[in-house]
Amino acid sequence: MNIYALDTLKKDPSNNLYYDLTVSTFMYQKNYRLFVHTVEPHEEMRIDLICKAIYNNTTNVDVILDLNNIIMPLNIRAGDNLFYLDANDISFFRPVIKNLSDIKAQLANTNKRKRVDLNRIQANNQNITLAPNVNTSEIDQVRIVDTNIVIGEGVFK
Repeated sequence: MNIYALDTLKKDPSNNLYYDLTVSTFMYQKNYRLFVHTVEPHEEMRIDLICKAIYNNTTNVDVILDLNNIIMPLNIRAGDNLFYLDANDISFFRPVIKNLSDIKAQLANTNKRKRVDLNRIQANNQNITLAPNVNTSEIDQVRIVDTNIVIGEGVFK
């Protein structure tokens, strides 16, 4: 079965075993007409058969799942009403696949200034101990001692 969302995912260039999940494969749009498909008994738990009945292919399974907020297709039962788009409108819901470097540039703002916490500076100047944002000590945050799980022991004094 071909599924558009899976076929368009790119492999991670640093490790070909993993997919790059930063690529969006579906965009919600407004002002498009939705149609309703009532699931038949033979289509129960079979999103592929539902897609085949609607679009005469299985490529757009992801569109039906996304439009109906379905995470687990095995929960689809006979009698359920599923929304779907006209086949000609599906392309408006598919984002333009961008270059990986463009996505990284959007997500990683290298010009970002670090915010200075004036309250923390004042507390440090007055020798007041605050919970650290970053623990620089060599103490493990979580340890297993005998049959007990110890969290943060010795970190906060």
